[in-house]
Amino acid sequence: MPTKIQCSIAALLMLGIAAPATSLAQGGGGNKPANAGLTSVQEYEQAFAQQRIWFRSWEEMRDRCDVKRFLEYRRFMQAELALREREFNQIKRLGEAADQGVYRLREDLYLSAKRLSEQMNATQVPKPDDCKPPELAPDVVPEEMPNPATAASETPNNGAIQKIPMVNMMSGTFETGWGEMRLIGGNGRYDHDGGTIATAKIDGAVAEGTWTQSDSGKKCSDGRYWGRFRFTFTPTGFTGTWSYCDEPLGGSWEGKRK
Repeated sequence: MPTKIQCSIAALLMLGIAAPATSLAQGGGGNKPANAGLTSVQEYEQAFAQQRIWFRSWEEMRDRCDVKRFLEYRRFMQAELALREREFNQIKRLGEAADQGVYRLREDLYLSAKRLSEQMNATQVPKPDDCKPPELAPDVVPEEMPNPATAASETPNNGAIQKIPMVNMMSGTFETGWGEMRLIGGNGRYDHDGGTIATAKIDGAVAEGTWTQSDSGKKCSDGRYWGRFRFTFTPTGFTGTWSYCDEPLGGSWEGKRK
């Protein structure tokens, strides 16, 4: 039987305005996570927000009849569901030994992904003849890099200045040294060890945030595998640096737009 928290999240999701429940991790069980995977409210908030971004982007692609991206966002959510189901099953197997706060976090995140994925799968693929996409899609990349300070570029239309949202530069598929990376507005996943990218700050063409993996060369003090990154995006990809945990940035991380 679903908890009151689950019911409230489900109701808010149906309205498209759900917000992370920051009180979920107040259950018992101590400070040490029972096993690897999602263990904190902060991780929950990031993952929950990412699910909503994918779902709303999927809805937009459905309305625009962009079949390719419609299916791509649906695959993102299917992969998210598989991950959250695996994490939830891991902690279920611990029985009474499981941290109850972490248990509820994983359960709510799994149910959220399941609900959204089911809705995506039940929706028919849009037919291009049924609607007309807008002239300018949100992920159109400008031919020339706009000035990061103004996020604008000159257009051949009588020399007018056209504002170009820099977040559009941070969406797409990139080839990196850690496998293929798929980003939407600076957030997404990459192939290496189930990697995720969560952008916390955008300044012009620069995105800063954290990466997480199921394993890496160094385990952080909280028992997880994560670190920081700083990417500078261009029309052809991005260059940047990364670190383990909260250490100073230093390693090189580059991506070529596909």
